[in-house]
Amino acid sequence: MTEQLTEEFDAEDFLEVVYGSREGWIDLPARVGNYWVPFYTSWPNEGAVTRRIDSSLRDREDLYYSVAQFAERGRAIQHVLPSRWLWADLDEVHPTEGARLGLQPTIAIESSPGRYQALWRLTKELNPRDLERVNRGLSYALGADRGGWDLTQVLRIPGTRNWKYPGGPAVRLMWHNDSLVYKASYVWDKVREFVPTGELRSVIGGGLEKKPITARAKALLRTKPDEVVEGERSARLWELECLLAEAGLGEDDIYDLVSVSVWHKWRGQSSGAARLAADIRKAITKVRREKYADKTKERDLDRGRPQDADSGSGDGSSPESADHGGDRLPFIGFSSFMAMVVEEPKWMIRNWWVAGSQGIIGGEPKTQKTTLAMAMAMAVASGKDFLNEFTVGDPGPVLMVQEENAPWLIQDRLRKLGHWMGVVTSRGVRTREAGRGALGRSSMEVEFGEDLPLRILNNFGFDLAIEEHRDMLEAEVESLRPKLLILDPLYLILGTANENTGAELRPFLKWLLGLRYEYNCAVQVIHHMRKQQQNGPVVRAGQRLMGNAILHGWVDSAVYTALVDETARLTPGDPWLHTKAETEFRSMPPQRPFELYSRIGLPGALGIEVRCEEFDLTALIRNIVREAGTDGITAIELGKQLGLDRRTILSRVRGAPAELGFVIREGARGRGKSHRLFLDSELNGHE
Repeated sequence: MTEQLTEEFDAEDFLEVVYGSREGWIDLPARVGNYWVPFYTSWPNEGAVTRRIDSSLRDREDLYYSVAQFAERGRAIQHVLPSRWLWADLDEVHPTEGARLGLQPTIAIESSPGRYQALWRLTKELNPRDLERVNRGLSYALGADRGGWDLTQVLRIPGTRNWKYPGGPAVRLMWHNDSLVYKASYVWDKVREFVPTGELRSVIGGGLEKKPITARAKALLRTKPDEVVEGERSARLWELECLLAEAGLGEDDIYDLVSVSVWHKWRGQSSGAARLAADIRKAITKVRREKYADKTKERDLDRGRPQDADSGSGDGSSPESADHGGDRLPFIGFSSFMAMVVEEPKWMIRNWWVAGSQGIIGGEPKTQKTTLAMAMAMAVASGKDFLNEFTVGDPGPVLMVQEENAPWLIQDRLRKLGHWMGVVTSRGVRTREAGRGALGRSSMEVEFGEDLPLRILNNFGFDLAIEEHRDMLEAEVESLRPKLLILDPLYLILGTANENTGAELRPFLKWLLGLRYEYNCAVQVIHHMRKQQQNGPVVRAGQRLMGNAILHGWVDSAVYTALVDETARLTPGDPWLHTKAETEFRSMPPQRPFELYSRIGLPGALGIEVRCEEFDLTALIRNIVREAGTDGITAIELGKQLGLDRRTILSRVRGAPAELGFVIREGARGRGKSHRLFLDSELNGHE
């Protein structure tokens, strides 16, 4: 049996052998001091992988790879794809020990002097559950690291350097023999006997010694519903799972006990079983790693050498970094940072909201904030243009939590918007006379042609301060994977928290920011703004948000609405509500505002129309000056009406085309000058 030459393989070649042409996500994390810096990228992506390897070598970073591939970005165990590879972190066990079991590794690696890792190729892919069971048995049979077999494990890449040791010795490929391929059933027959009987049922057993369940765990299991303290459910659930894992119970046994206890906070939810199982796996993994870390420290102290870290933990952390210890912060080199594949920003709705960003729709009372948010929701959920004009660049599911408006109002607005946007046609509408006392003259029944991925929680009493509510919302986000989450309005979902106090607001804003990054979901909060003070200084729209100033600092995208005219007359008939909408983006230069004209029919009717134009300040100034007639209006008075400084008014008037007919007359005002504005058409004949 001839082994292939190893000198011709570099790091990129090795990864191509492991991953082949199968598409998926991988992680190439680097260890910096006692911290881990992940690097998620899709495979194949040769450019990104090469840059990552080169930059890590230049910056002397310890580089690793995830043996498994993942269905989604990240390294979560629930997203592991089936694999043809088994692996083991052998520590000091030489790879040739595999021959004793008839399992000579397909690939053998020296990760540091006298320490090894190995991989075995299978004839076909194994599903994650079976893969994990066989992988564990293989590590047990070889006497390898019992913490190095889990599906999210990372190992060192041949062709890189191990900077844990002086001089950074090479991570060396000892051999790659592609003729060594094994049937999974053959491997399992060889290693099965080495797995303790009590662990065979569990997907993740953890390799922990069985011992009696502690009195504390028994007390938690016996807890009655009326003994649960509000806000402690999550902490007690985690404590119970860890205590049972420490007792050596496997996943199935822990699930059977915890699922019927009062601490199962996801009971009744569609994804509750999966979330509980995932939480139990995390607890078992945590306990197993702590046990392994303790044994490793004892072993290394006995041998008089520092603890080794040739392999990475499955969740990208390590025992040392779990308590934020260590002597280095996780800085990475410039070239490594620039080599990272970062998703480029894009519009969720062109010119209105950046995809995956957090922010606020703020506005003065009765300026259609909620209607605007619902129009965004329907546009994103349907993929149709927002306001029939602005392209949706990132369509998908939407979740909306609404606490301020009655169900009939939300349903009525959604009907109107759906009809106006073309989500429902006139053929799907049936009209009947409204009953006695109705607000409108008619009532509509609407049949929507297709269901939209838009879910609404209306008047539930949702409260961000209640831990169970946050957990349930996150469960929906995790299940639906929405592109947009809307929370309306902020003041009704904060519980007893004071929106004027930064210390009380900050935990909720941080939690929402975590949702945004964890699930790549835009978060949109509806909030009220103060009106511009008539005699006060001109204040930017974002600085007029009610509450603490950190709200404005938190936003990445924002829309601010303000009333211009409640009874604008664009066409005969009902008056139009004229508002100004200013947008603000952290990643974009200032944009020109929009003028929104909206006309909404009576309840029960389908009439709604919105016109959107770029905000024309000069035209607005001219309209106000014209209405002032021969008396004119001072620049100061006009500025107060528009919430603008008089210098802005004068600059716009002086720069206006001559045909608009502006006239500025200067007069004395204290120590300075006053400026009164007229139109020459109004002055003719009135000199």
